[in-house]
Amino acid sequence: MATCPYCGAQLEHDDDRFCGICGAAISTSARLSAPTPPEAAPSATIRPEVARPPVPSTGGRSKALPIILVAVLGVILLACIVGCVVLVVVGGVWNGGASIVLTNATPVSICYVYISPSTDNSWGDDQLGANETIAPGGSRTFRVSPGTYDLQAQDCSHNPMSLLFGQSVNGTYYWYVP
Repeated sequence: MATCPYCGAQLEHDDDRFCGICGAAISTSARLSAPTPPEAAPSATIRPEVARPPVPSTGGRSKALPIILVAVLGVILLACIVGCVVLVVVGGVWNGGASIVLTNATPVSICYVYISPSTDNSWGDDQLGANETIAPGGSRTFRVSPGTYDLQAQDCSHNPMSLLFGQSVNGTYYWYVP
């Protein structure tokens, strides 16, 4: 009976082309010339090397790319947060800024608004500008530094609608023009 030249196992048939134990291909010359292993020696099963599947390709992409992307997005997010904080601080919300909310409760439009520090001798510039008005029922917010102000609202013919002096504005001041 023939034996496998690789593991020494006995072949079931003399014309087997593969070993039933280790799976090795048996050539005709190997079957004829293979020595018979001694019977007293314990037989060891040697398995042929199994082909390993190829390592999947990353398609040329670096594994570091996702890490870099996360880092860049983190920096952008941090910049946005810092930018918002700066806008809030500079805009006056955290540095003691104040605002005046003017509500027009009259049946006519307010065309001129003057907000002047109480220490000034003049009203200064119209806060609405040339093209803006506050319609009946409308409102407008004006940002100011905390302090004491004189307030004046006029209709489109420059007639005073509301005139207030020495108004303390330290947060949000609500100015209703009835």
